[in-house]
Amino acid sequence: MEGQIGIPHTVVFAEELSTAAILAGIRAGRSWIAESADVDVSFTAHADGRVAGVGEQLTTRGGQVAARTSPAILA
Repeated sequence: MEGQIGIPHTVVFAEELSTAAILAGIRAGRSWIAESADVDVSFTAHADGRVAGVGEQLTTRGGQVAARTSPAILA
C-alpha cells in the first residue's frame, strides 16, 4: 500500500501465551504498538530502590524518579 510504513504489531507483555493472560496484560496497560516484530521496547522507572515496568505503578512518596527506555531493533 502506498504510504504505508511497516506492518504494525500490537505487543502485549503477558505472563503466558493464553487468551486470559493476554487480556490481563492489555487491561493492565502492558501493551504497545510497534512498527514491526523486529522492534522491542523496554521501559523501567526507578524510585527509592523500587522498580516498575510497562503498565506497573510506582509509588514515589514525592521522591525523584529515574526513567529508562531502550527501543531496540532485533533484526
